[in-house]
Amino acid sequence: QRLAAYMRRAIAPPFAYGLTDCCTTADKWIRQERGVSPLAVDGYDFANESQAAVAMEANGGLARATIKAMRRAGLRRTKSPRVGDVGVVEMLGRVCVAIFDGNVWIARDERGAIADARARVVVAWRICKE
Repeated sequence: QRLAAYMRRAIAPPFAYGLTDCCTTADKWIRQERGVSPLAVDGYDFANESQAAVAMEANGGLARATIKAMRRAGLRRTKSPRVGDVGVVEMLGRVCVAIFDGNVWIARDERGAIADARARVVVAWRICKE
């Protein structure tokens, strides 16, 4: 229920890089649940699409940048995602940082909230404590 409440709040505002993109949406969830911000730990700060692209490219792309930030934040990987876990997934023709609700992976993009039950998980991390 915490995740559902969080997602309702997270998808309400319009999409904006650095505020409501897929990375910051997941980062705010992690901060709420674990008290750590992987984006802040790794020094990511972007306010528009070109700044986000430069940050990701400088760190080997979205997947590598996310893996690095999550490792530095002390989060552990999981091969069996549960409700509230975060992953880098391929969904709807793109790579996103998404949150798993138990049935579908949910992320933000320019269209708003996007969800895919058939997303391919590249890597996932345990967020919610057991």
